[in-house]
Amino acid sequence: MRTALALLAVACRDREIVTFTYRRGSGETGRRHAEPHALVCAAPAWYLVAYDTNPTKGAFFRVDRLTDPTPSGRRLTPASYPPATPPPTSPNASPPPARYALHATVRAT
Repeated sequence: MRTALALLAVACRDREIVTFTYRRGSGETGRRHAEPHALVCAAPAWYLVAYDTNPTKGAFFRVDRLTDPTPSGRRLTPASYPPATPPPTSPNASPPPARYALHATVRAT
């Protein structure tokens, strides 16, 4: 999954359409074409917030249900979500882990 996360993070940064096979909770699978917007960690899973190009709508994909992510080479202007309809979020969403961890010992003198 780390490789998929890295590829999707680069696609979000570069605003590059990705294609992948997605398995829904019902078990149904299909090929998707999406413009990635962001990665969100909602323990215990990572989610891709993207604009699904077919059908054209905002979507929330669980990264662990996504296989064979492939960058398309096509870079687009990101889909603009209307102010009344923000990208999907989760109440359990948290920011990605910090880039650096700081551990300190403080001693009173």
